[in-house]
Amino acid sequence: LLHDLGKIILAEFFPDDFAEILERSKSDPPVLLYESERRVIGMDHGEVGSMLLSRWKFPELIITPISKHHRHEENGSDYVVEKAALRVADSLVQEIGIGDGGNPFPPEMAKEDMEALAIDKEGVDRVRKELSESREGINGFFQAIQ
Repeated sequence: LLHDLGKIILAEFFPDDFAEILERSKSDPPVLLYESERRVIGMDHGEVGSMLLSRWKFPELIITPISKHHRHEENGSDYVVEKAALRVADSLVQEIGIGDGGNPFPPEMAKEDMEALAIDKEGVDRVRKELSESREGINGFFQAIQ
């Protein structure tokens, strides 16, 4: 839940910019939300959320993966497994339709992330199946807390 904290900040405190970001992500052809964020405000929601988490004194183990979960080009060697887990989970929930991240299509699951987690396609398929079976209950939870 924390990895998309930046989206909440953008929607709440920068509604005009966030509306433009959402509109751009729905363009033809569609653009990934984080790419729209970078074009409109110069950073993505992971970076925005990580600023608040830093201020709240969360540990780097939480902050760094959130900050870089859409910045594959800046992977580095810090928190590789944590970043990979976050990206794989993000991709799966968007693919399955759990919640609404605002993306027109789920981000592609990177082979490097699967390797970092030591999971293969069959392992991902098992998790995908479990999430699919739980989707209704999970979405019900999110609706209840809105």
